[in-house]
Amino acid sequence: MTYALSGKLNRDPYLLLKTHPCSHGLSDQACREIADAAEVVVAEPGHAIHRRDQPMTDVFLIVHGRLKQDFYDVQGKNLLTHYQVAGGQFGGISAALGEPMPIDCVAADPSTLLRFNYSRCLELTKKYDQFRLNWLRILATSIKSNLFRDRSPVRSRMIAFFHQSSQTRQLTTQLLQRLQSFGESPCLLTDDRDRP
Repeated sequence: MTYALSGKLNRDPYLLLKTHPCSHGLSDQACREIADAAEVVVAEPGHAIHRRDQPMTDVFLIVHGRLKQDFYDVQGKNLLTHYQVAGGQFGGISAALGEPMPIDCVAADPSTLLRFNYSRCLELTKKYDQFRLNWLRILATSIKSNLFRDRSPVRSRMIAFFHQSSQTRQLTTQLLQRLQSFGESPCLLTDDRDRP
């Protein structure tokens, strides 16, 4: 299968991996080695990531966007349609089974993925315990949402405010203080010269 790369988006696998939950708790050195094993895939809506009954040899981390998965029975009837979102994965279970699966997967939105050869990904999960734990959590979350129809909200990783007046800046300060009171550690990018 061929994938399109876009010059408009950041294509640094290391920076993209750092935005994915699989990187949580990993050292920069570990993230670099893992990112070096990844290929950045930029898929436009409708672009095929996997076709049913084809062997799955790669696994994907979804950095941005959304993937639509259609599951089929032996007669070719669509049994289930499921969406995987940013922060998730695709292909981990199918690749582990080592046999063709009756799943079609296409990009539902413009999507940025990190593609790993399954064998290399296994080596990295053996080398880095935290990476293995993060990967298993993502797989477990995927199974939970598919089997139990869990619709737990996904926490936002990025929030942007664009101020039209100086009065709305007070609201941002209050929001940051509230997030910090919940134990969050938000990063702030501002054009306010008076703010540290």
